[in-house]
Amino acid sequence: MNKFMAASALFGGISRRMFFWRGILVLLAGALIALNPVISLELAAKILGVFFAMFGGWTVLSGAAGTGRRLFWVAFGLAVVVWGLFMVFQPFKVIFLVAWLIALWLIVGGVTGLWNTAMLPVPANFKILPVISGFIGLFIGVVLFIWPLTSMAGMLWIAGLLIIIRGAMLIAFSRILPEPPEEEKQT
Repeated sequence: MNKFMAASALFGGISRRMFFWRGILVLLAGALIALNPVISLELAAKILGVFFAMFGGWTVLSGAAGTGRRLFWVAFGLAVVVWGLFMVFQPFKVIFLVAWLIALWLIVGGVTGLWNTAMLPVPANFKILPVISGFIGLFIGVVLFIWPLTSMAGMLWIAGLLIIIRGAMLIAFSRILPEPPEEEKQT
């Protein structure tokens, strides 16, 4: 195996060394996210905005050059470009909007879960877990609706901690993996 870090080896984790370095990178990314989740939210919104703007521009160009439904594809591409630019220049408004949409989804899911559980023709002892799940969804939705930025930052902080754990596991797995035999190393 060569001494260079090939992308396939880094992302595939086919050697101990690449597993170790991937674990280090994941651990550092998780630490950066966990240490400042608000900045991470802003950066993620801006990066997604750039991708949306590029995708929208590509859609406009390919829609203008295409033969079918030109007006639809050009209008769709322009809407995506505008959304992407809005994400780049107003990331916190986008975060609020996404948080409120997630909150609305959780509230509606909690209410419908409670309603469907109430309508189930089963004994009450079989309804405990669906009722708890409905109330948890309803509670998280209300909290996310009232404090959208704080809740999103809290969820991202938890995600950062989980990413740190994943990085530590990758590093530990790199130490557990056996070394390949000498004849395989030279080929």
